[in-house]
Amino acid sequence: RMEHNQCRVTMIPSRIPKVKGFTVKEFVKVSCFRQTDMSGKLPAHDITALENALERLGISNLKDRDISTLSDGEFQKACIAAALVQNAGIILLDEPTAFLDVASRIETMNNLHRLAQEEHKAILLSSHDINQSLALANRLWLLRNDRSMIEGITEDLVLSGVLDHLFADRDVAFDANIGDFTSNKSFQKQVSLNCEDALLKRWIINALQREGVGISNDMPNSITATSRHEI
Repeated sequence: RMEHNQCRVTMIPSRIPKVKGFTVKEFVKVSCFRQTDMSGKLPAHDITALENALERLGISNLKDRDISTLSDGEFQKACIAAALVQNAGIILLDEPTAFLDVASRIETMNNLHRLAQEEHKAILLSSHDINQSLALANRLWLLRNDRSMIEGITEDLVLSGVLDHLFADRDVAFDANIGDFTSNKSFQKQVSLNCEDALLKRWIINALQREGVGISNDMPNSITATSRHEI
């Protein structure tokens, strides 16, 4: 049998306006309106939960800042804190990393993953951030171009080859080694590459492909690289 708060659902939309005149603490407090008494005051334990949520998201130092002055990454943390203090068992998010820089995207996804594990919450989100989703999501729901959906454990979907055909009609291919999609373009020129340093080899290939040169092991023209300092 599920407890009442486990059945409660809260949602964070993709774009919440940063209305001037609210501090971070006031913004998070507004989300607790259901917990207020007849006079509009929060019980002491909810005030504590609010402070803990700000601490968990690493924004206690921002609690007196006007939300209109926050960066998108900081504001997203405030939105997650607001969802957290509602004590819902299920949190829904629509594109939580859509407007964030790369560091904030990673921080946001890591925070959500940590909350799911430590707070025992079910977190369901939509995202175009493939590599972060593959790294942190337990299950994926993949929406294909024909509007059909594939669902399963993340690693099962990758290893079964499902992602290889997700964009079959586009000029992209899934690379399971890096967990992301890459260009599937053909190359007019090709060379073979001899390099034992995996990191060096990865970025030599990147540089060559950017210039329209592909890699094939059976080509007579070859490049040999033995040290990163020789580049």
